[in-house]
Amino acid sequence: MRKIATTMGLALILILFAACSDQEKPDPEIIATTEYGEITKEQFYNELKERFGEDVLKEMITRQILENKMDVNSKDEFAELDKEIEDMRDQLGNQFDELIKQQGFKTTEDYRYVLYLSKLEYNFATSDIEVTEDDVREYYERLQEEIHARHILVKEKETAEEIIERYNNGEEFAALAEEYGTDGTAKNGGTLGYFTAGKMVKPFEDAVYALEVGEISEPVQTDFGWHVIFVEDRRENETDIGEFDEVKDYLRDQLLSRQINYESVNNQMQSIIDEANIEIKIDEYKDLFKKE
Repeated sequence: MRKIATTMGLALILILFAACSDQEKPDPEIIATTEYGEITKEQFYNELKERFGEDVLKEMITRQILENKMDVNSKDEFAELDKEIEDMRDQLGNQFDELIKQQGFKTTEDYRYVLYLSKLEYNFATSDIEVTEDDVREYYERLQEEIHARHILVKEKETAEEIIERYNNGEEFAALAEEYGTDGTAKNGGTLGYFTAGKMVKPFEDAVYALEVGEISEPVQTDFGWHVIFVEDRRENETDIGEFDEVKDYLRDQLLSRQINYESVNNQMQSIIDEANIEIKIDEYKDLFKKE
């Protein structure tokens, strides 16, 4: 889902001045003057519409659809975000304002609004994904350990089976990786170095953590192809990730994020947009949600 590039301030300004495009005013309202001329409210609205109108309008409509679909009360959500932001400010002190400026936000309100939109989209994307307490506990336990593994990536399952047969007949895994491997690790004998949970795609990770040192896997399929995996070493992870109760919510979000199918999410989003019967009354934006 595309990142939100505009801010709540722009959206509110466009709403505020929307009436200007629909009504003819014999005496336009002046909102700024200089010794060189005047700027009317209508001119201001048209300028904003020209620069930001498409993004803001699309954002507002999408937000309205998602809020309805997810049964979200924005007032409650903003109150919750205010608390989170206040906690961040307490922890970071004066660095908080500097941090959000570095991320491109002019005000805390801009930051809060983008957080809200991101949360809305994230909740929609993960609404059909289930992560149990046992899943989180298993992930936490895996994070306590680092694994040094090698792998051989090939296109066909039959090729992976051929590699396993040759290895079982006494050939070296590293040499087989150099001969068969199709990715950048092949020239180094398929080595992946040490890594821990969350660094590899889930099917690969599940296979690795099921292996003992010196053991080779059955063919493992991922979006990249077919893998044969060999575990060289397992060791304790010296990084302290905290107690389970302290980090379980964060770990749960990580597990949810890893399982998002973006193609499926985009298709679902398009479906609810189609069902929303969107009618835009500004001519240049009539095809804003038209399928490509």
